[in-house]
Amino acid sequence: MSTRFTINEECFNSKDKRQEEKMTNQSQTFVSVVMATHNHESYVSEAIRSVLSQTHTNFELIIVNDNSTDTSAEIISQFAKDDERIVCITNDQNLRQSESRNKAIQASKGEYIAIVDSDDISLPDRITRQLDYFSAHPDCDVLGSSFCLFFDVK
Repeated sequence: MSTRFTINEECFNSKDKRQEEKMTNQSQTFVSVVMATHNHESYVSEAIRSVLSQTHTNFELIIVNDNSTDTSAEIISQFAKDDERIVCITNDQNLRQSESRNKAIQASKGEYIAIVDSDDISLPDRITRQLDYFSAHPDCDVLGSSFCLFFDVK
């Protein structure tokens, strides 16, 4: 048994144009990505790289170093020297994750805020896909995503 599909060329082209317009508008959307870190020297580089590798490039990455005693501050500083989208904030004392994240949110300038933990790895199209969802669902105020767990095996 076969199924037959007819493609309305005019509709298909119109959809392509709408999609293209949507993508153009989304590429202009400024997103603030916020990250709080405390003593995550083993993970923070990968987390930062995953944000910097996003297909959506119009963002700032605000990283709050929550008074780390390891080399997290040096790692973050090196990335910030190489990419002007990174904003570094350093806490003089350990304020914990929620307060540090709130500090980053207060400093944000984006139309949207994306939260990334310093031991997270975001897929390259995360921000793009989330903006697509917001665009398709204007009544949505908060959006999460699925995740996979990785374990260090020593």
